Amino acid sequence: MRQLLIAALGAMALSVVPLPASAQTSLTAYDAVREALVAVWDELPLSVRNATLVDGTPAGLGQFDRRVGKSFKPDEAVTVYAELYGYGVTPRADGGYVRELSADLALVDGSGAVRANQIGFWSSSEVFEHRPLEMHLSFSATLSSFPPGDYTLRFTVHDTQADEETSFDVPITLVAAQ
Repeated sequence: MRQLLIAALGAMALSVVPLPASAQTSLTAYDAVREALVAVWDELPLSVRNATLVDGTPAGLGQFDRRVGKSFKPDEAVTVYAELYGYGVTPRADGGYVRELSADLALVDGSGAVRANQIGFWSSSEVFEHRPLEMHLSFSATLSSFPPGDYTLRFTVHDTQADEETSFDVPITLVAAQ
């Protein structure tokens, strides 16, 4: 089904994307392509892409400074950026859409033991006039209570609209204070 949808999207793009003769023609073509993209989106499972450690707070989707290295001092904030795709939305009776997500965080040590687990450490319920598609997540924590060593930050994102979840791991190393 997905291959058929992708082929249809490509064919539609070729047939509806004329040379920009007018703004209205271009907007009509944009609307047709976006409608096809929404159809593909509806088939995507909840998915994470581009999960990475970053310096500072990301400004938006794709707007971040990738961190060099994965080592952190005890008082240093660990900030993770990730892009979320395939989440569900619910149409509102008065128009627009609602997106509801939450996330859990587990700190897993080098032996695979869960050293800390925070269920529901983040949640979001947002209303949109137009159907949202892409979004980024940004999580930050200071892990000063844990001894030096190799760890994995395991994030589990829950989509309450589609009753789905997905997890992603980000390896880090905590180093001793100097």
